[in-house]
Amino acid sequence: MLDTRARKTAIQTACSTRKGTVLQQRQQQIIAILSGSDGWVRGSEIAGKLGISLRTVQTDIRRINEACGTSAIESSTRLGYRLSDGTLPDTRAAQGNSARSTGRDFFEGQIIATMLFEKSWVSADELARRLFVSRSTINAHLLAVRRIVPRTGKAEFQAAVGKGIRIVASERDCRLMCMKLLNEDCEYDIFLGVGNFDCLRHDVAELDKVLADIFSDLPCPYTGPAFAMITNFIIVSIMRSCFGFTLPARARRCRDTHVRKIAAAVLDTFGYSFSAAEEYELLSLMNNMSVMDCSPRAQQDDPLQIAGGYGLVAEFLQSVEERCGIRILYDVELADAFEQHVDRMLERLNSGIAYRGRETTRLFGHYPLAVHLLRICLEPLLGGIRIPDAEAGYLVPYVSHALEKCQPGLRILLVTNENTGQALVARRMIQWCAEEVAGEVQMVPSYVFTCHSDDYLRDFNLIMTTEPFLALQFEQAILIGNTSDHGNRNTVRNHILRARKELDRRADAKMREDHPIESIDPDTLQTLSLACATGDSSAVLQALKTECSLNIAFLSLEAVGPCCLSIVARSDRSSIQHALCDPFTWNGKRMREVVLVRYSNDVDPVSFFRYAHRELNKQGYRF
Repeated sequence: MLDTRARKTAIQTACSTRKGTVLQQRQQQIIAILSGSDGWVRGSEIAGKLGISLRTVQTDIRRINEACGTSAIESSTRLGYRLSDGTLPDTRAAQGNSARSTGRDFFEGQIIATMLFEKSWVSADELARRLFVSRSTINAHLLAVRRIVPRTGKAEFQAAVGKGIRIVASERDCRLMCMKLLNEDCEYDIFLGVGNFDCLRHDVAELDKVLADIFSDLPCPYTGPAFAMITNFIIVSIMRSCFGFTLPARARRCRDTHVRKIAAAVLDTFGYSFSAAEEYELLSLMNNMSVMDCSPRAQQDDPLQIAGGYGLVAEFLQSVEERCGIRILYDVELADAFEQHVDRMLERLNSGIAYRGRETTRLFGHYPLAVHLLRICLEPLLGGIRIPDAEAGYLVPYVSHALEKCQPGLRILLVTNENTGQALVARRMIQWCAEEVAGEVQMVPSYVFTCHSDDYLRDFNLIMTTEPFLALQFEQAILIGNTSDHGNRNTVRNHILRARKELDRRADAKMREDHPIESIDPDTLQTLSLACATGDSSAVLQALKTECSLNIAFLSLEAVGPCCLSIVARSDRSSIQHALCDPFTWNGKRMREVVLVRYSNDVDPVSFFRYAHRELNKQGYRF
C-alpha cells in the first residue's frame, strides 16, 4: 500500500489541469477519493459521493486500469477499492494531440465556432473539409445548430440555397458565443475548423498567474467560473482581432484601475493592446460577474455583547478577563441558564438546603480551570461565600462549555470553483460540522489558492476542495462533495475531528517542550504538608505565599479525587509541578499527592490546562 507521499507521486501524472484533460472528471474524482483514504473504500460509498450507480463506478475503475496498462486500482469483493503501488500514467500523452472530445454537443460547437470566424456565407462542403467529416455529418447537426445560435442575444442562423449558411450577429454577441464555446476548461479543439491555437496554452497559463495576483487582492474575488470567463474574454478578443473582427470604436479609454492592470498584463504576456471598446466590454463583464466572500466565518461571537443584558454573567465575564486574562464566551441561552442556576443556588444556601453532587469528583478532575474560575471570580461576586463542592460541581458544566469555545480554533479552508450559491451551501455544511470544535471556515476560488498555495498550506489546519484536480495536485487537500447529504456530512465531520486531534497533538508537543512536568521541591513540599495538616486554611495560604511566591488573591485549592490536593494559581511564569508526599488531612480527606499548576500571560490558559490535565493523567495523577 502506498504511503501519502508515494500515493501523491503516483497520481500526479493523472492530474487534470484547467488547460487539458487527462482522465474524465468523474474518473479524477474516483482517484481523488481513493487517494484521500487511508485504506479500502467500498464501491457503494464512492457511488454515493459522486451520485452515480455502482455499475458506473466499476466501469470507470476498469477504464482507469486499462489506461494505465496495469492494476493501478486494486479491487476486493469484500473490502472495496484502493490505490495500488502502480503509477497512473498520463493518458493524454499516450493518445497524443489527436485526442479530442467527440460528444455531440462538442461537434456542434465546432460547427458554430467555424461559422463565427467567417465574414460571409460558408458551404456545408467547406465545413466538412475543415472539420474532417462528411457532408452528411454536417447536415445531421445543422438542426441543433439552428436551435443553439438564437440563444445568444440577437444572433440569427441563416441558410440560403446556392450560398450556404452563416451566423448574423453583432461582434459583441459573436464574442459572447465564442466565450461560451470555449467554456471553463479552455478546450481549444473547439476551434478545429478555424486554426491551431494550441500555442496559446502556455501564454494563457502565464496570464492566469498574473490575473490571480490582481484578483486575489480583492476583498471579494471573483468565483472560479467568473475568473474563467474573464480569461476566455481575453483569449477570444485576441483571436477575433487576429482575424480582423473588431468592436465598434470608442473615443475614450477606460479608467478603471483593475481594467488598466489587466490590459497591461495582456500587453506584457501576449503583446496585444486592448482597444478602448474592449476595455469597456471587459469592465462590463467584470461588473456582471459573481464574486465570492472570502472573509473567515467563525462560530464565535463577542461574549460581552451577547451577555451584556445579564448582570451577574457580565460581571463574571469581566472578572475572569481582568483577574485571569481569559475571555470566555457565552451565548444567550447559556448565559440565561447560568444566571438562573446561580440564583436558585443562593436561595438553597440561604434556606440551609444542601445539594449532594454525584459527579463532583469527576468534574473537578476533568475541568480544573472551570473550578478555579468559579473560586476566584464568582465567589467574590457572591459576597465572598464559599460555594460548596456539590453546588460547584453543578456550575462547572456551564463554565467548561464556554471554555471549550475559547480553545484555539481549527482553521479550515474551502477551495471551490462552484458558483456562489453552491459554494455557500458547501461552506455552511462545513461550518455546521465544525461547530463542535470551534472551527473557522474560509472560502477561496482555486486560482487564488494556486497563486498563494504556500501561504494557505502553512496557515490552515485543514484544506477541503470540491475540485478533483486540486485533490490530486496537493496531498493536503481533501476532496468533498458540494451537497449536504448525510454521507457527505459524515465524511466532512470525520476529517474535521481528525484534524482537531492532530492540532491538539501538535499543541501538546509544543507545550511538553516548553513546560515539562517538574517535581515540587522537597523543602517546599514538607512545609506545605505541615501547613495542610493543621487544617487551617490561612496557614496553607501563607505557606504558599512564602514558599512559592504566589498571590493568594489568584489562588484556589481543591481536593481532586480521593487523595490529591490541586493548587491552581496565576503567576508570573507557567509551570506544572507534582509530588507524592506523606499522608496529611485536608478538609476531612486524606491526601497523598500534591499538584501545583501556575499559569501566566505567556500561555493560553485554556490550552495550557488541557495539556496539564492530559499529561498528569497519563502519569497517574488526578487533575
